[in-house]
Amino acid sequence: MKILLAAIIIVFSFTSTSKSAEFSDLFGIKLLVSVENYFNLNLINKTKYKNGETTANFFDVDVTNNINKKSPQIEFYSLTIDNDGIVHGIMGQAEIDTISNCNERIAPSILGIFERKYSLNFDYYESSTTWGSIYSYSLWDNNVNLLRIQCNAGNDGYTFLQIIYQTSELLDAVDKFYDSGF
Repeated sequence: MKILLAAIIIVFSFTSTSKSAEFSDLFGIKLLVSVENYFNLNLINKTKYKNGETTANFFDVDVTNNINKKSPQIEFYSLTIDNDGIVHGIMGQAEIDTISNCNERIAPSILGIFERKYSLNFDYYESSTTWGSIYSYSLWDNNVNLLRIQCNAGNDGYTFLQIIYQTSELLDAVDKFYDSGF
């Protein structure tokens, strides 16, 4: 009887985990929701501009002065919306003094928050581009949206942190833009 009771306790201890919050928004904004749920449409229409990494149908909007849920690590906030005003991208960005400070102190601090609050596990990768280097932690959520926390070091010495949450539809449009010349 004691063995059976011990076995039941062990099984329940492995199957019961502490409930963590489910990640579903960044800076209080959800993907694939109308931008009108968060901001005045007249403001959005007056300030939107064509997204520079897509060929058509996507616009960026600076919402820095209008966002309600700000992070102390972020200075600039923008959204990427489609023609219908649906949010496909959420980004926060901040200039950082050095790439080592971003990689060794700031990014790990932000990652720790996401890992503790949402029990998320990020993959790390590095990439070089024509403009500089990217040091990124990323993961795909349950809805196939990509969340990235990355440190960027430009060849010109400009170093910045980005927290980016994007839909697969936007990512496909960005891929098509970069592949269009080949």
